[in-house]
Amino acid sequence: MNIKKMNYLFFLLSFILISSCSVSYNKEKAVSSSSNVEVKSSAKDITSFTILGVAGSISGKTISLTLPVGSIVTNLIPTIVVSDGATVSPASGTVRDFTSPVTYTVTAVDSTTATYVATVTVAARVDTSSVKMIYVPGAGLSFPTILYGGFAVDGGLASMDKSYWISETELTYELWTTVMTWATDSSRGSNIYNFAHQGSKYGSGNQPAIRMGWRDAMVFTNALTEWHNATKGTKYLCVYRSGDVPIRDSRESNAAQCDTVTQDVNASGFRLPTSNEWELAARYIGTSEPTLETLKSEVKTTVVSGVTYYWTPGNYASGAIADNTNAIATGEVAWYAVNSPMIIQPVKGKKANALGVYDMSGNVSEWVFDLCSTGICGPLPARIIRGGMVNGSPDLKGFFVQIGHINGGYPDTDDYNVTGMRLARSDL
Repeated sequence: MNIKKMNYLFFLLSFILISSCSVSYNKEKAVSSSSNVEVKSSAKDITSFTILGVAGSISGKTISLTLPVGSIVTNLIPTIVVSDGATVSPASGTVRDFTSPVTYTVTAVDSTTATYVATVTVAARVDTSSVKMIYVPGAGLSFPTILYGGFAVDGGLASMDKSYWISETELTYELWTTVMTWATDSSRGSNIYNFAHQGSKYGSGNQPAIRMGWRDAMVFTNALTEWHNATKGTKYLCVYRSGDVPIRDSRESNAAQCDTVTQDVNASGFRLPTSNEWELAARYIGTSEPTLETLKSEVKTTVVSGVTYYWTPGNYASGAIADNTNAIATGEVAWYAVNSPMIIQPVKGKKANALGVYDMSGNVSEWVFDLCSTGICGPLPARIIRGGMVNGSPDLKGFFVQIGHINGGYPDTDDYNVTGMRLARSDL
């Protein structure tokens, strides 16, 4: 082989080697460059949703959470955990009103999004009695009240220390007679009940019991407590006692004991509501602003711990959307002199108020526990009567059904043929 050919072969081999190294280098460089490209995450999950220490249940894109009894949902602060690098709007720690479901949008690192809907409910309070009672979330609340008795002129302010229960309806004659028959049976021996008045009704057993004095109403709640224990297996403690012994006699001969009794609100049995308890339950609307006129423009408010509460004005019937002079609005929630003159009606014949309580204005008026005071409803030993009734002149245009109206009566009389009672229990 001559020198020329050898040089040519050497040159060719060198070229092939250099080209091969160059291709290998470029491939490695391409692989290296490819491995340095950032892949953006598409993860956009809500992994945890907590309010007041309660963890929500996450199913798909739906979040459900139930808070304890009495919780206020208008200004809650959720703690939200999302996928690494993702963001959520509204942000975790932002105050939200959960009166209606709230929508949350989670945005992933790659800018894709997912939508979640969070619904918060409040656990219902469960009453252990067989009598239908409505829970009143009154603890720590202040509410508007009247300046003085007789006329429903707002301007005062009252407060409540504890929540409580109030009966859905006025006491029916059916329950009255059932308990009275049991309580006055001679087989009870020394524990027999004695009543000054036996009560009556206007029509069917589903109408309110009437024609009982205040002493009768107070003693009846003890009888109901003991009857409930005996027939339903509960262990309620009678509210009205002399020492450890329930008061079981409402006759004139026992007037002193009845008229000086105190109310043990720490006892679990049935009792009469106080005047303030009655009024709070009658006025209560809640934490959502009314949307219907004229109530929307005349509604009363109080602010407790940063939460606004709405209250029915004192010149309205309980649950009404206009004042007592508006026969249509008043007639939707109350039987009174305009739509049922002197005719007592069965309970629950009209719309309930915001709490689900019926006939707080109209049908029959109701004994409460409190003594009258000067300038409110008469001299002692008169007791307060709340709520409206079906008697009176239609020309008064619903004067007596106004929430703020206060009347009074002597504790020994049953002359008030349109006066009955409503039950309460402490929330223990």
